[in-house]
Amino acid sequence: NAKGRKEATLPLALQSAAVGGTKTRVRGTCDLALFPLTPNEFLVAGDQGTVCRGTRFGVTPVPRSYALTDPNLGQRFGVSRFVAQCVSVAFSPFFGTFFVAAYTPATLALFNTDQGLALQIWKDFTIEHL
Repeated sequence: NAKGRKEATLPLALQSAAVGGTKTRVRGTCDLALFPLTPNEFLVAGDQGTVCRGTRFGVTPVPRSYALTDPNLGQRFGVSRFVAQCVSVAFSPFFGTFFVAAYTPATLALFNTDQGLALQIWKDFTIEHL
Protein backbone atom coordinates (compact mmCIF):
# COMPACT_ATOMS: atom_id res chain seq x y z
CA ASN A 1 0.00 0.00 0.00
CA ALA A 2 1.52 3.33 -1.05
CA LYS A 3 1.94 6.02 1.59
CA GLY A 4 -1.15 8.20 1.85
CA ARG A 5 -3.21 5.96 -0.42
CA LYS A 6 -6.51 4.72 0.94
CA GLU A 7 -8.15 1.54 -0.22
CA ALA A 8 -11.79 0.61 0.10
CA THR A 9 -13.64 -2.63 -0.33
CA LEU A 10 -17.33 -3.13 -0.90
CA PRO A 11 -18.93 -6.41 0.13
CA LEU A 12 -21.35 -7.39 -2.61
CA ALA A 13 -24.11 -9.50 -1.15
CA LEU A 14 -27.23 -8.18 -2.81
CA GLN A 15 -30.87 -9.16 -2.54
CA SER A 16 -32.14 -9.79 -6.04
CA ALA A 17 -35.69 -9.83 -7.34
CA ALA A 18 -34.35 -10.82 -10.77
CA VAL A 19 -32.77 -14.00 -9.46
CA GLY A 20 -35.74 -15.33 -7.55
CA GLY A 21 -35.25 -13.18 -4.45
CA THR A 22 -32.17 -15.13 -3.39
CA LYS A 23 -29.07 -13.55 -1.94
CA THR A 24 -26.32 -13.33 -4.53
CA ARG A 25 -22.70 -13.03 -3.38
CA VAL A 26 -20.01 -12.01 -5.83
CA ARG A 27 -16.83 -13.87 -4.94
CA GLY A 28 -14.55 -12.64 -7.69
CA THR A 29 -14.86 -9.46 -9.69
CA CYS A 30 -13.98 -9.50 -13.38
CA ASP A 31 -15.08 -6.00 -14.45
CA LEU A 32 -16.63 -2.77 -13.20
CA ALA A 33 -18.70 -0.22 -15.14
CA LEU A 34 -20.14 3.10 -13.99
CA PHE A 35 -23.64 4.06 -15.15
CA PRO A 36 -23.19 6.82 -17.75
CA LEU A 37 -26.39 8.63 -16.70
CA THR A 38 -25.96 8.27 -12.92
CA PRO A 39 -22.29 7.94 -11.85
CA ASN A 40 -23.42 7.06 -8.31
CA GLU A 41 -24.42 3.61 -9.64
CA PHE A 42 -22.16 0.86 -10.96
CA LEU A 43 -22.22 -2.69 -12.32
CA VAL A 44 -19.90 -5.47 -11.22
CA ALA A 45 -19.29 -8.51 -13.43
CA GLY A 46 -18.90 -11.50 -11.15
CA ASP A 47 -17.36 -14.91 -11.52
CA GLN A 48 -20.65 -16.60 -10.57
CA GLY A 49 -22.33 -15.60 -13.85
CA THR A 50 -24.21 -12.65 -12.40
CA VAL A 51 -23.90 -8.91 -12.99
CA CYS A 52 -24.60 -7.04 -9.75
CA ARG A 53 -25.76 -3.45 -9.44
CA GLY A 54 -24.59 -1.20 -6.62
CA THR A 55 -24.45 2.39 -5.47
CA ARG A 56 -21.82 4.46 -3.74
CA PHE A 57 -24.43 6.30 -1.68
CA GLY A 58 -28.01 5.40 -0.79
CA VAL A 59 -30.13 2.37 -1.53
CA THR A 60 -29.49 0.32 -4.67
CA PRO A 61 -32.46 0.49 -7.05
CA VAL A 62 -34.20 -2.61 -8.39
CA PRO A 63 -33.11 -4.76 -10.15
CA ARG A 64 -30.03 -5.35 -8.03
CA SER A 65 -28.61 -8.05 -10.28
CA TYR A 66 -28.89 -9.21 -13.89
CA ALA A 67 -28.98 -12.79 -15.12
CA LEU A 68 -29.21 -14.66 -18.41
CA THR A 69 -32.04 -16.85 -17.19
CA ASP A 70 -34.62 -16.89 -14.43
CA PRO A 71 -33.83 -19.85 -12.14
CA ASN A 72 -37.55 -20.24 -11.42
CA LEU A 73 -38.41 -20.66 -15.12
CA GLY A 74 -35.47 -22.76 -16.31
CA GLN A 75 -33.69 -22.05 -19.57
CA ARG A 76 -34.19 -18.99 -21.75
CA PHE A 77 -32.83 -18.61 -25.28
CA GLY A 78 -31.44 -22.15 -24.97
CA VAL A 79 -28.71 -21.01 -22.55
CA SER A 80 -27.90 -23.11 -19.51
CA ARG A 81 -28.37 -21.24 -16.25
CA PHE A 82 -24.91 -22.35 -15.14
CA VAL A 83 -22.56 -20.02 -16.99
CA ALA A 84 -18.94 -20.04 -15.87
CA GLN A 85 -18.46 -16.32 -15.33
CA CYS A 86 -19.26 -12.84 -16.56
CA VAL A 87 -15.96 -11.40 -17.74
CA SER A 88 -16.91 -7.93 -18.96
CA VAL A 89 -19.68 -5.32 -19.00
CA ALA A 90 -19.95 -2.20 -21.16
CA PHE A 91 -22.65 0.44 -21.53
CA SER A 92 -23.91 1.63 -24.89
CA PRO A 93 -22.39 4.99 -25.84
CA PHE A 94 -25.70 5.94 -27.50
CA PHE A 95 -28.35 4.57 -25.10
CA GLY A 96 -27.22 4.88 -21.47
CA THR A 97 -29.73 2.37 -20.11
CA PHE A 98 -28.47 -0.53 -22.26
CA PHE A 99 -25.36 -2.60 -21.61
CA VAL A 100 -23.72 -5.72 -22.98
CA ALA A 101 -22.25 -8.44 -20.79
CA ALA A 102 -19.71 -11.00 -22.03
CA TYR A 103 -19.75 -14.48 -20.51
CA THR A 104 -17.54 -17.51 -20.83
CA PRO A 105 -17.76 -19.54 -22.94
CA ALA A 106 -18.37 -17.16 -25.91
CA THR A 107 -21.74 -15.71 -24.92
CA LEU A 108 -22.93 -12.10 -25.21
CA ALA A 109 -26.08 -10.72 -23.62
CA LEU A 110 -27.91 -7.42 -24.06
CA PHE A 111 -29.58 -5.93 -20.96
CA ASN A 112 -31.64 -2.89 -20.06
CA THR A 113 -30.90 -1.47 -16.61
CA ASP A 114 -34.64 -1.58 -15.77
CA GLN A 115 -34.97 -5.36 -16.36
CA GLY A 116 -33.18 -8.15 -14.53
CA LEU A 117 -33.20 -10.68 -17.37
CA ALA A 118 -31.35 -10.47 -20.68
CA LEU A 119 -33.24 -8.95 -23.62
CA GLN A 120 -31.18 -10.90 -26.16
CA ILE A 121 -28.47 -13.56 -25.92
CA TRP A 122 -25.95 -14.57 -28.56
CA LYS A 123 -24.35 -17.97 -27.97
CA ASP A 124 -21.05 -19.09 -29.52
CA PHE A 125 -20.08 -15.51 -30.33
CA THR A 126 -16.60 -15.03 -31.77
CA ILE A 127 -14.63 -12.14 -33.26
CA GLU A 128 -15.58 -13.37 -36.75
CA HIS A 129 -19.17 -12.25 -36.04
CA LEU A 130 -18.03 -8.63 -36.07
